[in-house]
Amino acid sequence: MPRHAACSRGIRMLTSEEPGGRGRPRVPSSALTPAERVIVELIANGLSNRVVADARGCTPRTVANQLTVVYRKLGISSRRELRALLTPEPASERVLDSLTPRERQVLSLADFGRSNKAIAHALGLSISTVSTTLTRARRKLAAIDSA
Repeated sequence: MPRHAACSRGIRMLTSEEPGGRGRPRVPSSALTPAERVIVELIANGLSNRVVADARGCTPRTVANQLTVVYRKLGISSRRELRALLTPEPASERVLDSLTPRERQVLSLADFGRSNKAIAHALGLSISTVSTTLTRARRKLAAIDSA
């Protein structure tokens, strides 16, 4: 299962109106804007503000400001706490452990509809490297999904 799917599930879990775990109530579904949800997914995948900004077509400062708003809405103060709120289930953790940080970055941008050329530009890689990284990551994911 791709990491973004686990993050999406985590965001849906965060925004359900039922009482939540971790000693804090879940956020009402209207609390996070669509743009904030996308940023949460990208940040939860380990991307930097600069990479998220490049992917979204905005400045790193805009991403930082949106993260500040998200943190306030969720009652947290760091990326670590954000990732803890979006902790995937154990099977997803095995998938993540098998992927390198670069594979996670490239997959995350590809899952948001970026072309190999756009990903290469955003991450400062060659198009060939992006293609190879995507192929390798997708093979790992397919092997785990079929196991």
